[in-house]
Parts: sequence; structure tokens; C-alpha cells
Amino acid sequence: MKNPTPRYISAVARNLAELQRAIHNRDAMLAIEAERAQGYPLLRLAYLALFNDYMAHAMKVFENGPRVASFWYLYRIDQGLADSFMRKSAIDVAVLLDISARLKIVRDTTHFHIDADSVRDTKRIWQGAGIKGSVLSKAIDDAWKVARHLQEQSGLPSIELLPEMTKLNLRKQVQRLKYGDVA
Repeated sequence: MKNPTPRYISAVARNLAELQRAIHNRDAMLAIEAERAQGYPLLRLAYLALFNDYMAHAMKVFENGPRVASFWYLYRIDQGLADSFMRKSAIDVAVLLDISARLKIVRDTTHFHIDADSVRDTKRIWQGAGIKGSVLSKAIDDAWKVARHLQEQSGLPSIELLPEMTKLNLRKQVQRLKYGDVA
């Protein structure tokens, strides 16, 4: 976008911030899994909190509606630029739309509100939504790439992944917690 509006600028920044947090949460969960540390009460609690936050960030970014400034707002505003980048990057917009619909099922019935009809069997809701971890992870990474591209093409300030939150650093931190070396 040549002359981004204040709303567009804010939406790019907010979506990238949400995606950044989702990516860091996911990578921290993977570090806990890799170290088989979910059995430690504090790390199990941290894992559950990270999962909750990961899903919340994903649900915000992929919410698809006329009154939200989510990824889909950015896509609608700069669809030509986004589509061109996605073709070059082998990102399938249909997969992103599908994950959006799946997340909405969980969001509307159990994650952000306790639906009276769904309260007795929330596992059924999650199973029915059929959200595969690998598909959600790729969708988040793909949305990050698209949003970063839109950011760069608009000349907006850069938002990066935090260097201290690399998979290797996170795994080392989990090891230190697991083995009591918290210094």
C-alpha cells in the first residue's frame, strides 16, 4: 500500500505482534515437549498457559469478519500484493481460510466463552474442529511471512522475532529449569 492509513499501519503492527507472540509461545511449548518436561508441575502449568495464549493469539489473527482488523483485513486491503507474494511463496490462501473457520468453532464454543450447549463435552468441540498442530503452526508462520511482506512493502517499522526466543535458547532455558540450574 503506497499511502497506508493509520488503521492499516496499526493493524499491521498489531497482527505482527500477535503472530510474534504465537510463534514464541509455540516454540516454548516445543522446547518443553522436546525436554519431556511436562511432568514437572511448574513447567506443566507453563505449558498449559502457553497453549492457551498460543490459541488466543491465533484466534485473534485469523478471525474473519467485517469489524475486525485481523490478518483478513490486511489481506482485503492489499489483496493483490498479498496474493502475488503468496503465489511466489507457495502459501495457499484456502488453507488459511480453512484454519480460520476451524479456530472460530473452538473460539465461539469453548475457548473464549463457555457455550451452554457445548459445556458437557469440550473435547468433542476440539475434535470436531479438527485443528492439526502442524497445519496451525504452518498457517501462523505463513501469516507472519505475508504480514511481514505487507509491512516491508508499505515502508512500515520492522517487527522481528526476538533473538533470545530462538528454539535453541528456549530449550536451554527449559533444561536449566528442569535440572534446577535457574541462575
